[in-house]
Amino acid sequence: MDRKCPHCGELVSGNSLNCPSCFKDIPRSPERTEENGSVRREGGKNRTFAILLGLLFGAFGFMGLGHFYIGEHRKGALFLVLSLPLMIILALLISNMGGLSLGGAILTFGALLIFSIVYIGLYILHAVSIMVLA
Repeated sequence: MDRKCPHCGELVSGNSLNCPSCFKDIPRSPERTEENGSVRREGGKNRTFAILLGLLFGAFGFMGLGHFYIGEHRKGALFLVLSLPLMIILALLISNMGGLSLGGAILTFGALLIFSIVYIGLYILHAVSIMVLA
C-alpha cells in the first residue's frame, strides 16, 4: 500500500524505509489489515487482541498479559508482580470473613476495602497503559 512522505509529499511504496525523492526516513506506522480493518502493530501483533487479553485476564489478577503479547515484557512483568499478590490477598480476606467476630469482621472489611481500591486503581492504570501501547 502506497503512502505519502511526511517530509516532501512524494508517493512512496508501503515497504520503503526512506523516500526516493528527499531521502529522509519514513516513519513506520501501524498497518491496517485487509480482512477486518483491525490495527496491527509492527511484527503483526493485533491491537484489539492485546487490549482484550490485558483487560479480561487483568480483571482476575493476571494484569500484564497484553503487555507480554505486544513485546513490552518489563511492563507486563511489573503489572503481573503487582496484581497477583493483590488478588491473592483479596481472595484470602474474602474467604476469612465468615468466622470472624464483629470487630474482626469490621477490620477485615476495612482491609478488603483498601486493597480493593488499590487493585481498581492498578487495573485502571493497566487499562490505560495497554490501550496507549497497543
